[in-house]
Amino acid sequence: MPVYRVDSEVLKGISVEFLDAESIELTISETDWSRKRIAVPCNRLLPSTLLWAKELAPEVAPLALMQNFPRIANVLAANWKDPRAFYSYMRSLLTDSRGGRQGFPSNIKQELVKLRMSYDVGKVEHSKVDHSSEIERESSPNRASSSTDSAS
Repeated sequence: MPVYRVDSEVLKGISVEFLDAESIELTISETDWSRKRIAVPCNRLLPSTLLWAKELAPEVAPLALMQNFPRIANVLAANWKDPRAFYSYMRSLLTDSRGGRQGFPSNIKQELVKLRMSYDVGKVEHSKVDHSSEIERESSPNRASSSTDSAS
């Protein structure tokens, strides 16, 4: 194991403590990290969340959620374009998997349900639009003639 030499002339006023490997392992193992967060979550609305809310229909925008639980609104906005992440997070919000939780106030729960229903409808509408544009492209006369031209 390499030995480090500390030049005490450079470190005037700084206390230096030498620890061996056992002391370091003992210090690390004494800390219970299971109850500690890596970082404090942002408990204010992010600019991206505000933009997301503006894109929603006014009757669907979760204004009470954004005011009372900005952290949750931030996560919903971040997950909006990923259906798997959105549904997973929404399910965790609307169901009590830990038992004995108080739950959201009724107005916020209603906003969450409206948001989920709007998400369902929006995804269906988007898939219809995407599907119809594919059908139009496949049935266009230009496409048919170009495929016969290339076969000749």
